[in-house]
Amino acid sequence: MGVISTAFDKLPKWLRIVLMVLAVVGCIYGIAREGWIFVLKVIFSPEL
Repeated sequence: MGVISTAFDKLPKWLRIVLMVLAVVGCIYGIAREGWIFVLKVIFSPEL
């Protein structure tokens, strides 16, 4: 397991749900603003 997944597993369940909802809302916002190319930018972004 990675460091991020281990830290994520240690968070309280309610906080994990909030973070997942924020991730989904952020993804929907990105797609609405930039189109489907946003998904490709997120996947293949060299900065991450």
